Amino acid sequence: MAADIISRLFALTDLFLSGGYWIAFLAAFLDTTLGISLIIPGSFILFLLGILSATDHFDVHTLIGFSVAGTLLSDSLNYYQGKRYGSQRQKPQGRLFKLIDMEQTRLFVKTYGLKGLLFGRVIPGTKEKTAFIAGNSDISKTGFMLCDFSGAIGWVLICLLSGYFFAHSANLAELWLSRAGLFIPFASAFVFFTLVLKWIVIKKGERLLHLAHNILHALKIMVIKNKRMISWAKQHPGLIAFISARMDSAVFTGRPLSIFILAFLYVTALFAGIVEDFITSDAITAADIRIAYLFYLFRNDTLTTFFTWITLLGKAEIIAVVVTTSIAILFVWHKKYLIYPFLVSTLGSLSFTWLGKLAFQRARPEFAVYLENSFSFPSGHATIAVAIYGFLGYLFVRSTHDWSHKVNIFFATAVLALLLGFSRVYLGVHYISDIWSGYLVGAMWLIMGVTLSEWLRHTSSARSVRLATSKKRFITVVLVISALLFYGAFASHYHPPLLSPPVKSALVITEDSRIFKTEQLKYTEDLIGRKQEPISFIFISANKQTLISALQKTGWTLIDQADISSFTESIKSLISKEAYPAAPIYPSFWDARIQDFAFRKLTNANWLKDSHYLKIWHTNYKSPDEKELYVGMVSADKGFKWGIIPVITPDLNAEREQLYQDLLQMNKVSASLKIQIRKSEIGYNFTGDPFFSDGYIYVLSLQ
Repeated sequence: MAADIISRLFALTDLFLSGGYWIAFLAAFLDTTLGISLIIPGSFILFLLGILSATDHFDVHTLIGFSVAGTLLSDSLNYYQGKRYGSQRQKPQGRLFKLIDMEQTRLFVKTYGLKGLLFGRVIPGTKEKTAFIAGNSDISKTGFMLCDFSGAIGWVLICLLSGYFFAHSANLAELWLSRAGLFIPFASAFVFFTLVLKWIVIKKGERLLHLAHNILHALKIMVIKNKRMISWAKQHPGLIAFISARMDSAVFTGRPLSIFILAFLYVTALFAGIVEDFITSDAITAADIRIAYLFYLFRNDTLTTFFTWITLLGKAEIIAVVVTTSIAILFVWHKKYLIYPFLVSTLGSLSFTWLGKLAFQRARPEFAVYLENSFSFPSGHATIAVAIYGFLGYLFVRSTHDWSHKVNIFFATAVLALLLGFSRVYLGVHYISDIWSGYLVGAMWLIMGVTLSEWLRHTSSARSVRLATSKKRFITVVLVISALLFYGAFASHYHPPLLSPPVKSALVITEDSRIFKTEQLKYTEDLIGRKQEPISFIFISANKQTLISALQKTGWTLIDQADISSFTESIKSLISKEAYPAAPIYPSFWDARIQDFAFRKLTNANWLKDSHYLKIWHTNYKSPDEKELYVGMVSADKGFKWGIIPVITPDLNAEREQLYQDLLQMNKVSASLKIQIRKSEIGYNFTGDPFFSDGYIYVLSLQ
């Protein structure tokens, strides 16, 4: 009997799983169906399905699609019933709803209009009646469809994703406690800064622009009335006439065109500078490799998925849909004269980027998440972010007269461009200089597109309107929703070939000093590759744990990884002034890589002002007896300058000797050798602090 019950339960489970998508459809449909919604817990069913989707029983995107479809069908039927039978259902003897409930819902919708439909769709007790009330009111079918679609998506996402993220809570905790979790406070700080800046621009921007205009006008008057200027103007009437024509704001070929030309020349000069840096392997390209390695260390599956969705906004298929949809909308709204500058900005930027990739033929970074078949410099995605999305932002700004709307559109466009460029660096498919050059290329073609658009705007006559505004809005909504659905479907099924991190085989060397095959490798580096403090040690150890154990026995504390936990602990220790010896330290680079691990040793109670540091890198070499080789740099802080920047002690020789004596006293050294690999020197670190070294290093074989 028990076995029979269990087998039936398994059969029901299989049936549930096999028909889960249709169950989502029916649950969403019946949740707002008049007369049934009170006894069908649709929200709870979707919550359970969201949990199952987190365990890979269902595809969450397909669940969302089925649920939204069921919701829209149910609301459409309710809207139809309200339009046809609404007056009958409002009679006191109506049994489906009490008259007082219907009047409260009607008042809610009447007070808030379309916003009431949008938010009422996700409010329990109200969502079952809003569509019915909308059908029985003066709300248009187009307005209802638009708001109901948005509200349905919101309700479905709340129900499904609540279950999905509830099941993924362990993974989310892991994200927060990982290195990638550090993106969360920095992202929050960026959002906060952006919102504050946007608020300032909205509140004070117009006043500041007016003030700047008055100051420039006053300066102009002062220059014009200057006696020497008057005398000079009489001697050069032709030049004065030319300048006056260029500053005339009444015609497009005057001040507007002059501003566009100056902006174009400035951006072109910046692009020429980045090309020169790339060709001459200047500082920015040296920083590229180190930044790429840093992002590789902070990579996380959840953030990789998020930034993959962002980066797809620059994918060729998505851009083709965006451009086609934009052209269709401009055509519907009889803005055909804007299509030409949009195509100039789009096709010009894409062609220029393609030619640039062929000209420079730069290989992709070593730590890319997935395979890209084209060259790296300049970034096509960054170009698209500015040239195409920037032009669309310009069109939206031009279409509104409200200052706050203009500012919001500008900031939204800028954030989108920044996210698109950042996603390429995070995913490891581009260097920073690729992104910067792509932004500049996009800006060049955006300026050309906007210049042509403004010229056509001044020369084009008003066009006749053939379609009613409501029809144009309906077609626009359909086109936009279709583009969004294509983007969602494409991103859901996009699975590029993934790349594994490069694995380098260890090289056996007979002379330890051969690690330093170039002069640069004898030193640590800063972010742009400049020499910093010299290497002090070569450690020969059976493995990483043996090396860590030996150093811990001598009183050194292993530094915690830079993650959200250590970040929080550091803040707490600064506030409470309690020692946190394992607090993360600023990174140093060797062979373009950040240290693999580091140690701190405290000598007194003031752990911030008097600490000794040891940073260690794992090399790609082994000794003849198959032991691993590590290089290390030791230094110490003696205080702060300007209150926040640590100051190192200049005597690096003393720090080296002290660590050597610590290891000897604890009998951790089985063999040692002291060799000179550099001349005696005085150098400076990246904050300008001096140090001196005699050029010797210790080669230590640890027990």
